[in-house]
Amino acid sequence: MNTKFPATVMGFVVVSSEGHVIPSHIFEKGLRVNTDIYLQAQEDVVWPWIKYVVSDRPWM
Repeated sequence: MNTKFPATVMGFVVVSSEGHVIPSHIFEKGLRVNTDIYLQAQEDVVWPWIKYVVSDRPWM
């Protein structure tokens, strides 16, 4: 069965080399993710998670 307008979900997941997984981040419905929105998500979601996961350990 084909659907003319299938449902879509846009999100991203980050996994560390030690197996830590960031909680899934789902972008709001209808949002077109361009460079600015992607970088804002990195700043608001990913960087705080990285700082939490690595604590005081060195990381790259």
